[in-house]
Amino acid sequence: QEVVRRLTNLGFVVHTLDAMTCMLHHGGHLVALCIIHVDDMLLTASPRYDLEPLKKAFTWGSWTYHPEVITYCGRQIYPVDEKTFRVNQSDFTEATAVNKVPRARRQTPESPLTKEETTRFKSVIGSLQWLSGQTRPELAADTSLLQHKDLKVNDLVEAYATLDYARKT
Repeated sequence: QEVVRRLTNLGFVVHTLDAMTCMLHHGGHLVALCIIHVDDMLLTASPRYDLEPLKKAFTWGSWTYHPEVITYCGRQIYPVDEKTFRVNQSDFTEATAVNKVPRARRQTPESPLTKEETTRFKSVIGSLQWLSGQTRPELAADTSLLQHKDLKVNDLVEAYATLDYARKT
């Protein structure tokens, strides 16, 4: 609330869909966009935007300028042209392990998951939820359908297959 209060005092407006995204318009044009996450701030601004009032409004750690690709909260953000940015989670996806269910367990696909397998399943589902909610909406239906009571070996196999698809694409 304090961060948003200080930003609004500088003329920023809170985005209607995200309380932690603030925008600054000047002359009908967006000149700065600020995303706040815990104690980090990501700011993109027009070269004409004077950063000094923003710098004076807070006590800062270090400022890092990224004219190219940056990683922020597990997403890579990079410019396509002057008005367009692309966002993906390829680093996150690549770092997420895709394991295989042992052959003996795959031969009994309707067997209930063990406690250890259930833990692995929840981990994979958590990764798929993060991906589908941030940058990969096409994974949402599979991720949702995999979640139900009475998990079986085949559910873990399918969860790993969905994660493998995300890594390959």
